[in-house]
Amino acid sequence: MTDYYPVIARLVADLTQNTGKGRIEIYQRARATLFGELQGLKPPLTESEITRERLSLEKAIRKVEAEAVRRKVVPPRRPAVLKAGVIEDMVYTVFQDGSIEAKLPEGTLTFSSLDELNGYIVEKDRREATCSPAAETAAR
Repeated sequence: MTDYYPVIARLVADLTQNTGKGRIEIYQRARATLFGELQGLKPPLTESEITRERLSLEKAIRKVEAEAVRRKVVPPRRPAVLKAGVIEDMVYTVFQDGSIEAKLPEGTLTFSSLDELNGYIVEKDRREATCSPAAETAAR
């Protein structure tokens, strides 16, 4: 049984852009190449020998893919902080890409823009106003 890991790992490492699509193409080519080579051997291999080699290739592919996934799980980098401060007990951070992180009573939330944050606050105030006991009394 051959160890295909070094070959597959090298092919993936040589990718210009290590993407899932690129890795899948390598795996498919490796499967097709191996199958063709195994079928053409003289004397021919038994079915169990062919299966053993194919399983060895799949084991190498799973290992390389697991490594790629582990490397990918790095948290995305936040853009640079442009400004931070406090407005009416709300701690906020404005990032260079225009997104805003706001610490609100319901937790820390991230908004894509100031307009989105304002819309959230207006909607929250509207909901609270319609659910308050004074609003219920006024409605009666």
